[in-house]
Parts: sequence; structure tokens; C-alpha cells
Amino acid sequence: MLIVVGVALLLGPLMKGLIGETRTAIMSVVLIVGSVIATGVVVFKMESGDN
Repeated sequence: MLIVVGVALLLGPLMKGLIGETRTAIMSVVLIVGSVIATGVVVFKMESGDN
């Protein structure tokens, strides 16, 4: 979770600075969403994988 927050904080200013470049902003959002999903999957597998 901390990694996702860190990535979001790093990409936040970049998105604001590149707000005129829609493609870059969309890619940043995709990266953040992808990181959140990946972290969720890893945590879920770690919690339920001990069966």
C-alpha cells in the first residue's frame, strides 16, 4: 500500500505539470490504477494463499 501511495505522490506533480498533454496524463492514471490493482492482487494472494 505504501508503494502505491508513493507512486501516486510521485506521479501527481507530473500529471499537474503535463495536464496539457492528455496522453501522458492518461498513462500516469493507468500506471497508478495498475499499481493499485497489482498491490491488491499480491496482498490478496498472500492473505489467502496460506490455505
